[in-house]
Amino acid sequence: MSLTDINAPLEEVRSYLTARYDQRFEVHPKLFEEVVASVFRDLGYRARATAYTGDDGIDVVMALDDSSDETTGVQVKRYRDAISVEQLRSLAGALLIGGHTKGVFITTSTFQSGAERTAQISKDRGYEIQLLDAPGFSKAFTSPRSTPIARASCSSLGGPSS
Repeated sequence: MSLTDINAPLEEVRSYLTARYDQRFEVHPKLFEEVVASVFRDLGYRARATAYTGDDGIDVVMALDDSSDETTGVQVKRYRDAISVEQLRSLAGALLIGGHTKGVFITTSTFQSGAERTAQISKDRGYEIQLLDAPGFSKAFTSPRSTPIARASCSSLGGPSS
């Protein structure tokens, strides 16, 4: 299996990442976005990855169901470097422009200092952004319902209860 092939079967990629999450940087960025969408689908959401280019800053869109007016915009960064406060601000703008009610920022690395404060400011302004770093997201491959992504989606994102 080639992790750079965007047509690689998602289940195979997820199985591989379950065993070797340290290889996450080898996965094609678009394929990683598809993996993220599949994790949210496993949690009971209607989730889809957006276009690889021209996505207006949102990589995955999810909602509780087809009739839901509330959507969550997800930004996925397969980075080695820490995510900057500016990148969180960019997501906040993308949520506003895209008409999304909430956001999740998922990274394969960590967040710089100030990220939690920026997420709190965004929440105070009506655009909640959940932060999920590499250790938190890696748990989604082994026990999805007990991970930070499930707690975030099930509680503050208004998702299906576990």
